[in-house]
Amino acid sequence: MKKSELITGVILTLAGAAALAAALLTETAFDGIFWGVAGAGLCLGIGIVIRFFRWSAPDRSEQYREILENKEIGVNDELNRKLRDQSGRIAYSTGLGIISVTMMILAVLDAAGVIRDSRLTILVLGAILLIQIILGIAVFSHLRKKY
Repeated sequence: MKKSELITGVILTLAGAAALAAALLTETAFDGIFWGVAGAGLCLGIGIVIRFFRWSAPDRSEQYREILENKEIGVNDELNRKLRDQSGRIAYSTGLGIISVTMMILAVLDAAGVIRDSRLTILVLGAILLIQIILGIAVFSHLRKKY
């Protein structure tokens, strides 16, 4: 594995530790964000560092090279490219429709005085993002089975 991956893992771990320290030592409105960044940074960073040392072992170099070759073949396969493109287009179009409808619904709720707090908006936008990601994966899997 590349040393840049190890450096990335260490930087993510340090950023996660700094965010954890900020979350523990301060009492601000940003505590939730600090906890989120701490969890993401620590988990991803430690995972990358562990993976680096696991696959950098001399006895696993041939196995890692084989995994990289298979990954490269899978990424560059023409059918997979076509299916990724098609699933991305479908997910994007669906996401645009969902976002448009959501904007109208939120505008109506705001005009009616129902929405007073931005948390609902943040949750709705987060749900839209999650739906779009899941939809992209589901469509790709469906198209992969179809062909």
